[in-house]
Amino acid sequence: GLIVARKGDKIGYTNLNGETVIPFIYDWGAADFSEGLAFVRIKNKIGFIDIKGQEIIPFIYDNASNFSEGLAVVAVKDKYGFINKKGEIQIKLEYDLAHEFSCGLAQIKKNNKVGFIDTTGKIVIPIIYDGAVGFSKKLRIATVNESGKWHKINLKGEVIND
Repeated sequence: GLIVARKGDKIGYTNLNGETVIPFIYDWGAADFSEGLAFVRIKNKIGFIDIKGQEIIPFIYDNASNFSEGLAVVAVKDKYGFINKKGEIQIKLEYDLAHEFSCGLAQIKKNNKVGFIDTTGKIVIPIIYDGAVGFSKKLRIATVNESGKWHKINLKGEVIND
């Protein structure tokens, strides 16, 4: 029921009637709340707020994404990992890039190769691909590029077409 809005050079959140619910004090933020939290930026640092505007996770990150499956991507100094809703590091910030979880897996990039991890940080699909389009919740497949050839894979990393 909240809508991100801009007033001057700041963003805040309003209700459906246009009434300010969360003050216009942020430099940038998530369009939507995800799992009860939204990431917002103040002075080049990102933290997370709840639907009342209370700071839940401190403003210490350089980059972040929405929560998905209980975890959010965060980055410090170009290293990405995942935090839980308490702000605790769940998966070490060691990747060159990371994407939100879908179907229990998140796409990660390290040393210019892509793979997938589970919510515990275990590598489920090896970091061997040149590129990928993450898992579709509806189809439960991902598309990966290996040496210029695209394949569809299942949640176990098995190729399901050629």
